[in-house]
Amino acid sequence: MSDVVCFANRDFGARIVCDLGRRRDLRLVAVVTNDPPHVDLDLVEATFRVSVLTWSEYLSVAGSTVVAERGVSALFRHRLPSWVLSTFAEGVMNLHPSLLPFGRGSHPATWAIWERTPFGATAHLMDQMIDAGPILMQRPVEIDDSDTSFDLYNKGLAALWATYEEGVLPWLRGEAMTLREQTEMGSSHTSSDF
Repeated sequence: MSDVVCFANRDFGARIVCDLGRRRDLRLVAVVTNDPPHVDLDLVEATFRVSVLTWSEYLSVAGSTVVAERGVSALFRHRLPSWVLSTFAEGVMNLHPSLLPFGRGSHPATWAIWERTPFGATAHLMDQMIDAGPILMQRPVEIDDSDTSFDLYNKGLAALWATYEEGVLPWLRGEAMTLREQTEMGSSHTSSDF
C-alpha cells in the first residue's frame, strides 16, 4: 500500500482528498493547502484523521515528519521546489487543466480561447519547471464557439477527474505506467500576463 501526500486547492482538490481518504488501497498521510488567506477549500469533513498542513507548515517539516512514496497535486498554487520533490521516492503527479505543452501556468482555459490553442486535461510528473514534466495521461476537450473561460475550465475539470481515475490512481497504487516527455513547443503564461 502506497503512502500519499495530496497538495490540494479549491473544490476539485477537496474532491481528490475525499476520494483518497476513502480508499483502502492507498494511505493518505497528509494534505497540504495554500497558506491563508489563499485557502480555497474547507477540509473539516475531508480530513479523515490525517495531518492538514498549510504550505508554510509543510515546508518546515517536509521530509522529516511527513514521509510518502508518492504525491499528487490538485490545482495547488505553489511550485514545489526540487528539494521537496526529492522527498518523494516515486515523485509527485500534477493534475493540470490544460493540454500540455499548451497552457502551462495560469488561466489555461482563457489562454486556449484567446490564442486558439488546444485544451484539455493533463496528468504529469512534476519537475523543477512549471507544468513541464513527463506526461502520464491526457484528455483533449473541444472548445465550442459559445464557451466562456468559465465553461471551458469546468469542462477541463471534468476531463481532469477522468484523468485522475484512469491514470493517476493506478500510478499512485504503483502500477507500471508509461510516461512521455513533453515537446518544447506550446504556451506558458503567468498571472501577470492575464
